[in-house]
Amino acid sequence: IYSLYDPPFAVDTAPPPSPQVDKTWLLAIGGLTLLLLLGGILAAVRRKHVLEKNGDLTDGLENDPGVQPAKSAIYLFGDFQVFDDEGAEITKLFTPLLKELFLIILLYTIKWERGISADKLKELLWFDKSPESARNNLAVNIAKLKNILDKVGGGEISKDTGYWKIKVSDGQLFVDYMAWLSITKEAEKPNRPDIIRLAGIIKRGSFLPTDEHEWLDPFKSEISNEIIDRYLRYARSVDIKDNAALLIRVADYLYAFDAVNEDVMKIKCKALVFLGKHSLARSTFENFVREYRKLYGDDCPPTFQQTIS
Repeated sequence: IYSLYDPPFAVDTAPPPSPQVDKTWLLAIGGLTLLLLLGGILAAVRRKHVLEKNGDLTDGLENDPGVQPAKSAIYLFGDFQVFDDEGAEITKLFTPLLKELFLIILLYTIKWERGISADKLKELLWFDKSPESARNNLAVNIAKLKNILDKVGGGEISKDTGYWKIKVSDGQLFVDYMAWLSITKEAEKPNRPDIIRLAGIIKRGSFLPTDEHEWLDPFKSEISNEIIDRYLRYARSVDIKDNAALLIRVADYLYAFDAVNEDVMKIKCKALVFLGKHSLARSTFENFVREYRKLYGDDCPPTFQQTIS
């Protein structure tokens, strides 16, 4: 292992001469590298200018501290998720029945503030049970909910007024449905910050998409209509060219609420055209036409040219 397989160089043997390097090539390579670096810097500056002009949605969402808290949070848009005060997801603690009971009390509390009566809960969840059995089921599940809310932090279930309700402490527990309601109450005419905050909420998906309950339908319908109407009011009040990126991003989120809303499709197509993305605008229109035909069995009335005119 340690033996030498070649004789050592003689003491007086000079090392081979170093090859001569053409300095012209070195200068050329250095100049090309410098040009590439300058080109990258200019491209980054230009991209930043375009995003600022058209509205960079990502920066707006990242700068909003109330969009995606990691602890003590309840999400109803998109996948139903609950996180405790240490940031651990505890959604699995909710059985289907417990989840529905929780949603009923929470939504009735947030929407109408008063909560919901025990009789109404029994009517919705245990209509096929005897009064005594329904009362026992309610008591057992309320106790389970209290234990879960203790883990979440910032929420408390009570019946102080004769109605079951969930009190949410401001600044301690984040509920995306409450955040959405606060946006609708602040201003009738939506502005850019409102739309960015709205996007941070609805980017998760539509409202409780996997839950199908008769009592939940009015909530879903009202929320979807209000979100789309607010977006359309904003889009019609601003210059599409100056808000193109923002309008496109939010339009993509709105497809989860209404995949065949013609007004949303038109705004997205026009915004894409303003950004010079004509092929994407046409593919957006064609996808809309296919979905429209699939749902209604008929062709969408406007042509592509009518849509972007």
